[in-house]
Amino acid sequence: MTSLLAMSGKWGPSNLAAYTSKARHPAGTASSATLPISMSSFINQYPVIQTNGGVTTSLSANGSYNGAVLIQSLNVVVACDWGNNRVCSIPYPGGASTTTIVSLTNPTGIVYSSSANMLYVTSPSTSTVYQITYPGGVMTTLYTGTLGGAMGSPYGITLSSDGTTLYVTDTYVNKLYKLTISTKTVSQYSFPGVSFSLPSAVQYISTVSVAVLDTRNQRIVYIDPRYLSGGAASIFNVSGATTNDLFGVSLRANGDLLVTMYDSNLIRNIGTQTNNTFNVATLPLSFQSPFGITGEDANGNFVVTCYTGTIVKIT
Repeated sequence: MTSLLAMSGKWGPSNLAAYTSKARHPAGTASSATLPISMSSFINQYPVIQTNGGVTTSLSANGSYNGAVLIQSLNVVVACDWGNNRVCSIPYPGGASTTTIVSLTNPTGIVYSSSANMLYVTSPSTSTVYQITYPGGVMTTLYTGTLGGAMGSPYGITLSSDGTTLYVTDTYVNKLYKLTISTKTVSQYSFPGVSFSLPSAVQYISTVSVAVLDTRNQRIVYIDPRYLSGGAASIFNVSGATTNDLFGVSLRANGDLLVTMYDSNLIRNIGTQTNNTFNVATLPLSFQSPFGITGEDANGNFVVTCYTGTIVKIT
């Protein structure tokens, strides 16, 4: 599954500030108890990195990537190439050239349903969530909103474990929505005392937990997706994070979260069942500014997106 970052309003490479400070920050601390974790896979903005803890090699360098998803059964990474207006595939784990699946204006978030053989992709520029058969590459519209209205600038996206429901962030109105695939109906979430500021990546965890990166507020908000309003919300404040740090999140096999920190150039492990929070990796300068991150493959590797425009593997 995947997810994607965003900025308020329409977002692309031209909206990014020139981030030059790469200060290293300490691990985060929990402000309240988090909800149970039990799922995997997810990601966010710009080119793709695979990491297992050390050596970095380039997989590809010919795109301007946003969201991506690792599909192990097909040995590919499927990525949103914002700059080239397409969704493309990259061989995994070896890399090499990309192959265009569909042309699409400024795609950002992406998630894959293995049961339906379907990609779901967000395009804030067109206010639309698309569905794309994969393999196959046949694209149709699932839902189109209106900018400023319900899901008018869809960005981050993740899928429930039963494949029936999408959870989508809208960074223009700072909201989280539920999109029921069969009926194409949209419902808005609201929680007492919780206001999002740039909700970017979103990760389905279980029937009682969805994690939202509340980027400007420098925190992770766990919500209970069963309740559109009044449900429980648990908050994890990521100490040391800047207001432009938290953009990508995925779930590890052990139940912890992996989070990318753009300004700090870090990948951080956030403990869930335990307080096991630490920095997993500091990216070399040639692959700085990580955005998104997938779940782990069978060997514990995962894929990250970087603003520097290359697709790289870290082993």
